[in-house]
Amino acid sequence: PRRIIKSCGCKTEDLKILEKNGFIIIFDSGVLVIRDWKLNNTLKNDRYHPTVYNEEYKHLETDSNGRYNKKA
Repeated sequence: PRRIIKSCGCKTEDLKILEKNGFIIIFDSGVLVIRDWKLNNTLKNDRYHPTVYNEEYKHLETDSNGRYNKKA
């Protein structure tokens, strides 16, 4: 996320605002999850690659609307 912040000319506080408003989930490791990713993006099976961030992925669940949520 830091590289994207610099390329867009944003501030780190902007990420905190997105997290506060429920658009993203930020893990302590620095991994960022876009909550509506599955709703707005589709991939063909031949283009799909599983995540390398398995530890963070274990802490996520998908609700009935297809949004990622952090497990309690």
